[in-house]
Amino acid sequence: MIFSSKSILIFENQIDLKHLGSYLDKFDIKYSFAQDLKSFSDSCIALKYDAIVFSGVSEGEIDERVIEVLSESPNFRTPVLVIADDSKGLLKQVLSRQFDFMIFPFTPVEFTHRIEQMLRRSVSDNAIHQNLLGLRAIIENLPMGIIQTDTHGNIISLNREFTIIIGMAEKDISKENFFQLCHPDDYFIERKHLDRLLRKEEEKVHFEIRLINNEGTTSVCKILASAIWKDVNIFESYLFVVDKID
Repeated sequence: MIFSSKSILIFENQIDLKHLGSYLDKFDIKYSFAQDLKSFSDSCIALKYDAIVFSGVSEGEIDERVIEVLSESPNFRTPVLVIADDSKGLLKQVLSRQFDFMIFPFTPVEFTHRIEQMLRRSVSDNAIHQNLLGLRAIIENLPMGIIQTDTHGNIISLNREFTIIIGMAEKDISKENFFQLCHPDDYFIERKHLDRLLRKEEEKVHFEIRLINNEGTTSVCKILASAIWKDVNIFESYLFVVDKID
């Protein structure tokens, strides 16, 4: 199991979970209990935990003060398991914050299995996050513009070099659609090449178009475009490498 030397904070404001302690001892899990919001807050601020279990649900609502504690502590990325005796009114809150959820009562085996799933996913997510940070650092230092859009051309992310090429602030570019930054006379050139990606005729396409900023200044650019697929048949986003032609 992935439990060895992991630490868990259990906030049992509404449901008594102390019976789980003896079971967690079998897996070399370091755990502690918080009985009220102050002790929960003090614990979150003092230590970084591998998982947090929270049973402080009242009248179908998660106490917003708990959310504030998490967001302002070292545990803002820590996976959270919410425990309640009813799912009424909670699912939307739980899903929107990407918390895990269990209905009480449950067996200790069910509980430890769920914790194990959370910890495994956390290890995987942290590895992905570190890789993305490394990739972001590389992209930021590339001497050409990088921009990712959704399937409709709405901008998801971009690097600083693209803001220099287009001559706009990042906050202004983020409000735009990449296709709308294309000169109207060049739009169908771009569309023709991108359609080849969507038909999977090419993995990458090269073309030249003019990009126009919000002040009407035009930049002639070489574009290398590729499609990112969620799986074999689901198109997820475009990735554009933009190089300004002097």
